[in-house]
Amino acid sequence: MNRLSSYSKIPHIRGDIPGPNSKAVLQLFNKYKSPGLSEHPPLVWERAEGAVVEDVDGNLFIDLSSGIAVTNTGHSNPLVIEAIKDQAGKLLNCYDHPTAVRAQLQHQLADISPTDLQDDSINKVHLVSGGSEAVEFAIKLSRKFSKKFEIITTQGAFHGRGSLHAMALTDDLKYRRGYGPMPPGILHVPYAYCYRCPFEESYPGCDLICTKQFERVLQFESTGDIAAFFVEPIQGASGYIVPPDDYLVKIKEFCMQYGILMVVDEIQSGFGRTGKLFALEYSDVRPDVLVLGKGLGGGIPISAVVTRESIIDSMSPGDHSTTFGGNPLSCSAALANLKAIQENINILENTTAVGEHTLARLQEMKNRHPSIGDVRGRGLMIGVELVKDRKTKTPASKEMKMVRRRLYEKGIIMVTAGLWGSVLRIAPPLTISKELIDNALDILDRVLSEAENEFL
Repeated sequence: MNRLSSYSKIPHIRGDIPGPNSKAVLQLFNKYKSPGLSEHPPLVWERAEGAVVEDVDGNLFIDLSSGIAVTNTGHSNPLVIEAIKDQAGKLLNCYDHPTAVRAQLQHQLADISPTDLQDDSINKVHLVSGGSEAVEFAIKLSRKFSKKFEIITTQGAFHGRGSLHAMALTDDLKYRRGYGPMPPGILHVPYAYCYRCPFEESYPGCDLICTKQFERVLQFESTGDIAAFFVEPIQGASGYIVPPDDYLVKIKEFCMQYGILMVVDEIQSGFGRTGKLFALEYSDVRPDVLVLGKGLGGGIPISAVVTRESIIDSMSPGDHSTTFGGNPLSCSAALANLKAIQENINILENTTAVGEHTLARLQEMKNRHPSIGDVRGRGLMIGVELVKDRKTKTPASKEMKMVRRRLYEKGIIMVTAGLWGSVLRIAPPLTISKELIDNALDILDRVLSEAENEFL
């Protein structure tokens, strides 16, 4: 695909979707694919640039997914591509042996991560391949350091599904059915999901009643051996739920009171997604352990756990060695990706400006569309929750499937979220323009009008 000269022509759909080339690929793909993959509309990607995706039939789509917050600096970012090409001609893998790019990446991540450093200590970094593995390492680290085994996490949490421990922390039964029993010692407390408050209260008058449940879980469910409290600063898979800023503050205070490690999972919200490098900066909270992934590698698999040396030094050599973690190719891509974020400050400025513009338009659409129950988000991490009835807040789960399909047919790539699958997840590359966002929102506006005539 050539460098696009005009956003006004995007999306551009030539005919029926899927087209003939897509159908041929899908026939082969579906014959041999694992049914464990997530379900998506039949879009066969060919190439992508910025926030535009071209399929094998030449159709051009606006990507509002970024591979679920992965390609933050845009598809095929030139800095990332050049770094990959350069490294590929030198060295691809050397197991756990040190390399210059690995040392540089560890240094940079240690330097930028807002963790709770004590006694003038430094951060140390453990590099792995994916989000679930990073969460698994953080669990092992918490237990090894504290010599305790229980983990507190939140209702609606998503910390991965690639390992049993990550799945146990993830509070969504559809990922756990048929795989039990889950590992013991996982305790769930309420998240500040203000739109669906289980206590039927409203913020700020509620005085964050959800955080009062921390003590009850400690008193009635725990053995007293709590190693860590895992939390997302913005819940991802549950529908881009943004808690009040002081929610994380309350968790930090609770952890400090009882000597519990605070582990913040920024796998989806990190690296500029919210307009700041990390989402927890809005609360000015410094965790003990920071878990990173997705947007770190610019599209190449890599994740990391960052914490102060007094915690990570509790591990012994070989405790969590990994074949592909910290490989030279991934480290080179991550370094170039960080350079794109940090040196091109316009990316963060664009995220904030386009995010505010998008939220304003969606709020206006909410006034006209009874199917929109809630609009929330920060930067370009935005959730639009669809309902059948605003009073009952009945999730529009089946209707969402119709909306997503029609968006796709009109050239919009959108990933859904939410415990009932009723939330549109708007997470485009952070380089997207207002013009392209407006094109996508215009289509969403029309699709919602069509759908509401059928199901409301």
